[in-house]
Amino acid sequence: MLKRNRGEEGNLIIAIAIIMIIMAAATTFTARAIANNHTTVRVQNFAGALGAADRGLADAMFQLAQGQTSSFCGGAPGCTGGQTVSGLGNVKYEAIFNGNHQWTIYSEGVTPNATGNVPHAIRAGVSLASGAFKYAAFGVNNFTLNGTVTGSDIRNFTEGGTWVSGSVGVGSDDANGGGGLVCNGTTLPVSNSYSGVTSTLTGTESNDPSSTWSSCGGSSTTATSYNPVIALSPPSGSTVLACPSTGVFTGLVEPGIYQCNQDVTVGPLTVDSTSTVNGGVVQLYIDQPASNIVFAGDTNFTSGSLPFSSRFQIYSNVTGAIGNSNGASTAYSMAGIFYAPYATLTANGCKDYYYGALIVGSYNCNGGPNLHLYYDSNLGNMGTSYGVSSYTEIGTNQLPSSSFSGFSW
Repeated sequence: MLKRNRGEEGNLIIAIAIIMIIMAAATTFTARAIANNHTTVRVQNFAGALGAADRGLADAMFQLAQGQTSSFCGGAPGCTGGQTVSGLGNVKYEAIFNGNHQWTIYSEGVTPNATGNVPHAIRAGVSLASGAFKYAAFGVNNFTLNGTVTGSDIRNFTEGGTWVSGSVGVGSDDANGGGGLVCNGTTLPVSNSYSGVTSTLTGTESNDPSSTWSSCGGSSTTATSYNPVIALSPPSGSTVLACPSTGVFTGLVEPGIYQCNQDVTVGPLTVDSTSTVNGGVVQLYIDQPASNIVFAGDTNFTSGSLPFSSRFQIYSNVTGAIGNSNGASTAYSMAGIFYAPYATLTANGCKDYYYGALIVGSYNCNGGPNLHLYYDSNLGNMGTSYGVSSYTEIGTNQLPSSSFSGFSW
């Protein structure tokens, strides 16, 4: 009979124990891997839902920039604001107007999966941080007047309304050492009274406010940087109208969003006030740096009444010239928002009348400037500068019932 060596039983037991330990470790590892995978999937689902909720917030802020003035919602069928925004995917939101340019936005996104929808909700406070168009005229590089000022006029008004008291601001960021606010051989009228209404001309220059503004006759001002974030191309997803083949906008112009990639001539023109397309506003995007913009006649202006300057808007990245090519020979009345932060406006005599807000790269008036600046105080709160003042991830039970109750994905 074969005789076992002493100790074989012990070796067998040890081997079995080792196998059991390995199997236990493998089971634990597998369980942990599965749990980690579930956690990863859950995190990814929540992240996807949060991204969808953020997309709703972004869309709500886009709607605010288009001029919404009362509560509205998007994504949810039958929402109380009557606004259903398409293309949002798995998101619904409600924007609640709290008054005084203050909003609360609730947004919920979901990530669909095999076992149901994973939701994530946010609440954001949104407010108008500062006016995007708070100056009557602004030269990013310089605002320069050469010669003796004669017959200048500065005033404040409300669009389509009356003359009002207040400040009429001019300014410069003195970008790239361009000079800032400078008056050579002239002093500006820093105060003006008209029909019992007093307007005060104020100056702001970023780098050296006292020395430059004092050359224009103004007192020292606080150095302030002005860099509004304003899109120079049409909003994504908007309906864009073709530019006239000649690049000339004249006569009665239908409201809408236009895009031009060529030289553009503006005026004489009026905006069709009977149309509600694009909120009754003409927005002209000139997206061609090498282009020029010529003012060739009264624009958005009817003699005898104060204009609705917000109804005509130009946004452009042109680096060439903008303004009245006739110089001192002809004066035009231009009412609107003219935003071309890289362009140069050089006018001999400065006889044009500007109602609204004019922002260019360089503003130069030569030879007996006749500065006519009429600031539309309504533009100071125009909604392109909305920002998120608070942001909180919340439970879906904290969503308002007005647009979210009874809604199923």
